[in-house]
Amino acid sequence: MVSFNVAQNMFEFIKIYNNIKNIGQYYPDFYSWYFNKVIPSALLHEDKLIYMLKDNEFVGSIMIKNTENERKIRCLRIQEKFQSKGYALHLMDLALKELDCDKPNLSVPEELFHDYSRIFVIKQP
Repeated sequence: MVSFNVAQNMFEFIKIYNNIKNIGQYYPDFYSWYFNKVIPSALLHEDKLIYMLKDNEFVGSIMIKNTENERKIRCLRIQEKFQSKGYALHLMDLALKELDCDKPNLSVPEELFHDYSRIFVIKQP
């Protein structure tokens, strides 16, 4: 069974950080940004850190920013053993619903764009 959860405590914030920390190599001061900006924003409900569990096992996470001035999806990451199974698409769909926006801003490191390209393809009915 799959469930979606919004991180609300330090244990969950660290679990998500451990899921996304590898992309920190593409961003300067990633650790500081996450712990000094993202977590406080999440506690103020400007950012939402959502993670997915399958049978109580951590699958992956996505971060969204939903303010009056910015609707943004960032840091979508799926654990390696769950990749290429459609879980990222479920998280992306959930993020779009949460943002109530069809075309939010996205943050993707140029070096990883190919890895995420499948999610960005618009599927026609």
